[in-house]
Amino acid sequence: MFNRYSSATAMQRLGHADEIAKTVLFLASDAASFTTGTEVVIDGGYLNYAMK
Repeated sequence: MFNRYSSATAMQRLGHADEIAKTVLFLASDAASFTTGTEVVIDGGYLNYAMK
């Protein structure tokens, strides 16, 4: 079942919890202080790869 989902992403794998956590930590940190009005899509390239 997981193979079906992972093959639909450009990276050919599912993400790991620590990869999501790193993005959340970045957005909560001072390093993201100039980041406004954007969406951060953490999907392994699914939106671009699977929709082609």
